[in-house]
Amino acid sequence: ALPICFGQSWCDNFAQRKLGMPTVLAPASIPEDAPLRLRTLKRDDNDETESKDAAERRTPTTWSEVPAMDSSVQRRRVSLCFTILVALALWAANPASHEDISFVVVTVLAALAFIVHQVVLLAGEASSPVLGNLASLWLWLVCLLLSLASSPGRRSLLLGQHGSCERSEDSSVALWITTLLLPAAIFLRIPSRNFLMLGQFISVQHFFIGALWPLSQCSDNEDSAPVLGGVYLGLPSWVVPSVQLHAIALGLGVVHHWREHERLVCEAAESFLKGTF
Repeated sequence: ALPICFGQSWCDNFAQRKLGMPTVLAPASIPEDAPLRLRTLKRDDNDETESKDAAERRTPTTWSEVPAMDSSVQRRRVSLCFTILVALALWAANPASHEDISFVVVTVLAALAFIVHQVVLLAGEASSPVLGNLASLWLWLVCLLLSLASSPGRRSLLLGQHGSCERSEDSSVALWITTLLLPAAIFLRIPSRNFLMLGQFISVQHFFIGALWPLSQCSDNEDSAPVLGGVYLGLPSWVVPSVQLHAIALGLGVVHHWREHERLVCEAAESFLKGTF
């Protein structure tokens, strides 16, 4: 038995040294890091399975599958609001029993410019350069009518008649102009520089109309002298509303500039996404 055991041991050692392979009589060697490798492989298999499940649950989305936002509804709503506002402003600029053909012509021109602007807007030509020019035209005409013709006394002065004394309406006119400029700064597609210049021009226009055709104010106390302070700061009634209108138009110009930048960024991102997907 001893020679047989010795021969078996010698054969095993020879096979391991010369051939580099385990013998059938000796058990195969197990690496020390085998448990770590098994755990790593098992974790990789679990991660791959989870990623496949997540990919199956997540619906692949392409640009063509995303429903485009229907902006026609929004355009119709904005158009309706502007129609009501412009109709009220034209009504305020044309007081009853003070009709004149020149003011009627300007009113008709403003209404026609507004109607054409809304037709082009609702037709889907939002990026047309004509759209900004039409918006600037009707906005300027309506503000001109408000500053020039909304007061019966100023109408009489323009027609060469003696204007009767009345309460100053320059503040109310400035509020009407502000009411028109505010939604225009948010919704109208006018270049930022043009809108800023338009707002300042309307303010200067209101200032000079008040200076050239001042209204004779009615006072409860005829002997009362002008005092410093108060809402008009002791100045003529047309000065303070005009200066306030300048400041408001400047602020609305900044708001319009921000809105235009936001719109341009959104359009650039949309075109990039369309080209990518």
